[in-house]
Amino acid sequence: MLPFDDSWAGSDLGWNDYGGTWTTAAAASGATYTESAGGGTGNKAVSGQTSWTDYTLQGDVKITSGTQAGLVFRAQNPGVGADTLNGYYLGLYTSGTLTLGRENNGYAALKSATYLPATNTWYHLTVQVVGCVITASVTQVGGLITTTPTTLTYTDTGCPTSGAIGVRDYGSTASFRNVTATAGGTTSTAVATYLAPFANIATPTSGQTVYGGTWSANSTNETYSDTTGGQGEKSVMGLSTWGNYSLTGDVELNSSATTTTSAGFMVRVANPATGLNAGTGYYAGLSSTTLSLVDISGGTANVLATAPLPATLDTNTWYHLTVEAVGCTITATAQLKTGSTLTIASGTDTTSCQTTGAVAARTVGTTATWRDIAVTPR
Repeated sequence: MLPFDDSWAGSDLGWNDYGGTWTTAAAASGATYTESAGGGTGNKAVSGQTSWTDYTLQGDVKITSGTQAGLVFRAQNPGVGADTLNGYYLGLYTSGTLTLGRENNGYAALKSATYLPATNTWYHLTVQVVGCVITASVTQVGGLITTTPTTLTYTDTGCPTSGAIGVRDYGSTASFRNVTATAGGTTSTAVATYLAPFANIATPTSGQTVYGGTWSANSTNETYSDTTGGQGEKSVMGLSTWGNYSLTGDVELNSSATTTTSAGFMVRVANPATGLNAGTGYYAGLSSTTLSLVDISGGTANVLATAPLPATLDTNTWYHLTVEAVGCTITATAQLKTGSTLTIASGTDTTSCQTTGAVAARTVGTTATWRDIAVTPR
């Protein structure tokens, strides 16, 4: 079911490989999945459900040798062979393009945008497929926050309407990480996708405004931390005009994981200020036992929903969070990065719905660390 997180920090359980040699490896910036055989057989690994229809797929791609690698979506009937699947391939090409292609036991390029990737460099790909409209974008991981992603849009009449997701290379070797899928998407590129710049060596905290706490980024690990761990400390990023969107990211509680401490994300943030419940927005927070969804407004916090975690959360344990804001309904989903059942808390604000706002990392009574924060429009 959606949302989906790759869980490569645990193993590649749930991924089916078709050609190639695939291995997982732990990394501070997110576990990687590497295909090291190369060759011309279109090596691919597929996961998810063939029944998935409209969704947003994201992931980081690094071409380690050769000419191309990317993401597969709406995939049906995969097998060993260069183009043995019925679906789509969004590829990065070292010849200088981001190219959308249709695979159906053969290959046809549908649309390209000019973009020149380098080998051994991470790039963040996003593809949204809604009906037969496909929108895609690419941005360099650690690039300047002011850089607009390169995008393309294509309508494929008579498209396959559902399918799984995957990763692929061709005539190349490649690594992948931070692959997620969330329900829904948009057919417009008017609102750009957002990727936090923690990997940027020069300006890893560009675009963040902090309200309490001591915040710093580690560009090597591509992480962002608050080392004070006070009450309601937050770092706000993104645009106040964002409306419906999905936020994905990882969080770990560092100094204290109890039933009364928590860390997580805020969405629809407006009028932020220093203080426990200052400003407006919705907070999805993880304590040692519970995923809580809280409406913060007028200096008070009202619980919209809670859900128990499948096991007690220890300190220094990465959890993946997805927070979806659509209309007045906010849905938070949590899963261990090593893999676990999904924990879901969802609520509808029927009294004081905040319809637009930025996002934030937030902590209550514990130091915490975040990574791989991305926002995609709905």
